[in-house]
Amino acid sequence: MNDYLNERLQVQLSLASEAPYYKEKWGELGITGKKLKWITLDSLYQLPILPKVEVRENPEAFVPSSIHQKDKLLSYFTSGSTGTPIRAIRTKDAHQRFWAAREVRSFGWAGSSIQASRGNGWGSFSSAQGNRQVAVLPL
Repeated sequence: MNDYLNERLQVQLSLASEAPYYKEKWGELGITGKKLKWITLDSLYQLPILPKVEVRENPEAFVPSSIHQKDKLLSYFTSGSTGTPIRAIRTKDAHQRFWAAREVRSFGWAGSSIQASRGNGWGSFSSAQGNRQVAVLPL
């Protein structure tokens, strides 16, 4: 399993190294493509931590140069549950994978599975007590 995770880590590090932010920051620290190839799950802590404010101030700096058709990227804001929301940018494929993983995780939390029959719904209504949100969980 660690071999697989380290392989996936290398794919992500390679992609990140193409983003203007990481090119600059890692370059200042002498972290180049050759050094990145030696980073594993066990040595990942050696890379600098990304301050959230950097993403908030310039989310475009995190888009790898190998991503073509930047005008087709999807942009959304996080909920801000840990502070101020940030604008995140991803490809359509990454967006679809995110929602698929979220669905699978949500079904597990609800004690169901993706194969189970279900009815889904989401909405909100106003009452004398204020605005309420309702979620219909899997059947």
